[in-house]
Amino acid sequence: GGARAGWLAAQRPEWAYLLAEPGADADADGSAWADGPPSRRIGHLTAARRRDPAAARELLAASWSAEPGEERGPLLSALRVGLGPADEDFLERALDDRRARVRDVAAGLLAELPGSRYQARRAARATACVRRDGDRLVVTPPVECDAAMQRDGVAARPPVGVGARAWWLEEIVARAPLRGWGAAPAALLALPVGGGWAAVLHRGLARAAATFGDAAWAAALLEALLPTAAADRRPDDALLVEGLYSALAPAAQVALARRALAGEFDGVGLDRLLDLCPAPWPVELGTAVADHLAALFRGRGRPWRAVELSRLAALRMPASLAGRVAALAAALHEEWPASPHVRAVETLAGILRFRHDMIEELA
Repeated sequence: GGARAGWLAAQRPEWAYLLAEPGADADADGSAWADGPPSRRIGHLTAARRRDPAAARELLAASWSAEPGEERGPLLSALRVGLGPADEDFLERALDDRRARVRDVAAGLLAELPGSRYQARRAARATACVRRDGDRLVVTPPVECDAAMQRDGVAARPPVGVGARAWWLEEIVARAPLRGWGAAPAALLALPVGGGWAAVLHRGLARAAATFGDAAWAAALLEALLPTAAADRRPDDALLVEGLYSALAPAAQVALARRALAGEFDGVGLDRLLDLCPAPWPVELGTAVADHLAALFRGRGRPWRAVELSRLAALRMPASLAGRVAALAAALHEEWPASPHVRAVETLAGILRFRHDMIEELA
């Protein structure tokens, strides 16, 4: 969480464990673990994992059967500190817990554990459903969602309007390690997919790329998904695209934002993409935003978009563009003096001018 998280942790005594250095003894007598409220018990376990991961895991295992169901998930999350192969057996047992929250935490930790049996099972299911046959992909969706699949997190009930086999295929692909596909992302996505399963396969891969934060897969999948998402405007497609934006490297986010602003595609999730681009924006991105603001009033017929775009730009646009935006605001005011959308651009111009003058004074 960076400096802000450290500041926040310092505000409450029961969060002090978050500030402890590795090896620090946050609770020497163990009273927090034995009698403390849930937050302090999690703190004790987290500090213990920093000192001795194996001993902390055994501490949790010894009391596991007596732990209240609602506290098991947060306690299990503490094993992320010092996570290693020795934790695998305990996490596998947690996959059988009655509480869905506990099972989700266990599955998430096992997914982070390289070489785990959990990862191997997920990869095996994916390769059983999708195989390469020469220069094409052959897809065989599962015919049922058996108990083993559900134990590993595959949701048995599909969303409304989605076929069961398509949903199970998407779930399996979304949970499979991306490195198991054995091909470069662009090369795999270029292969024709038999049986009309391409869209389902690509959605599953996109979910995996967003979940695992894989920049290479995210970039390749965006090229495949953006045309469809822009044409269909389905809310779930837009959310999936935004998840892929988060996985991109900063330079790729900036390049894609410039393409969206230039109208290369329909700007699906543009505000989210601009929000992710590193601030202050590079001059070329700030210039593209200024040009887009002008285009909103002169040709694209969506001046209401200027309000949110100006709000985003006020926090991120470089002050060196103050003059350019001021000139734009003045020109727009001449044409639409009473427009609230123009006032948003004028406010942006005033903020940039103030920032520019402040920087000049401090230089």
